[in-house]
Amino acid sequence: MKLLKNIRRHLFGEDWGPEAVKVPAKWRKARGKGVTVLVIDSGVPFLHGGLTPYIAEDRNFVWNESIDDSNGHATAVCGIIRDWAPSCDIVCYKAMDKSGHSDGCMNVLAALRAAALLRPAVVNLSLAAYRGASRLHEPIQDLVAGGSVVVAGTGNDPAKGTAYPARWDEVVAVGASNRKGEVADFSAPGADIIMPGVDIRVHWLRGSLRISSGTSLAAAAATGLLALAMSAGLDSMDAREAVFGIVGRRAGA
Repeated sequence: MKLLKNIRRHLFGEDWGPEAVKVPAKWRKARGKGVTVLVIDSGVPFLHGGLTPYIAEDRNFVWNESIDDSNGHATAVCGIIRDWAPSCDIVCYKAMDKSGHSDGCMNVLAALRAAALLRPAVVNLSLAAYRGASRLHEPIQDLVAGGSVVVAGTGNDPAKGTAYPARWDEVVAVGASNRKGEVADFSAPGADIIMPGVDIRVHWLRGSLRISSGTSLAAAAATGLLALAMSAGLDSMDAREAVFGIVGRRAGA
């Protein structure tokens, strides 16, 4: 087992993200148990058998594709969330197709409206939209008013500015950092917090691993950290403020 672990570390790097944040012992012990995390992304990681048993529920909002994640993005996001909060309940809503598109955000809109009935503790929106995003604002506001924490990455193109939905105040906007704690060159501005998002070892399709970077990965890490806080007994607002306190709020980073 130790030899296999060393081989994986050599080929795919260390899983450095969870060790980069000083997580309270009480949170780590809680492991995210009893917390429902909704991931609105590119499907269910059925093509990664190691993650499939951890998916508590799923729905498909892409009419012409199966619910499987054939893009890889959702698999990476779910894997990171599980790495941080291994006992949380992950629910996958497929709203992006195999190319990462969402029909002008209409699929995401449908998923957000359905999420109101689920009432998840944390909603992960590891997506960056610039067109058609305004229609997402109201259902996100409704989710936050209902007690959910909504998390999104700021985007990977600083020249375009902060992406939606991270640009809205109700959303926890997450930028990416490297191992030194520095903001990544690709990380768009407007972040509330910075989380590990450079050279991250992620789960990929068909049980594989790869090294990847992006604010989506940082948002997934923040989602997992919030799940830990809430499983330790904090409500959504207190969990949000506690995470800001631990990581250090970086308004506009």
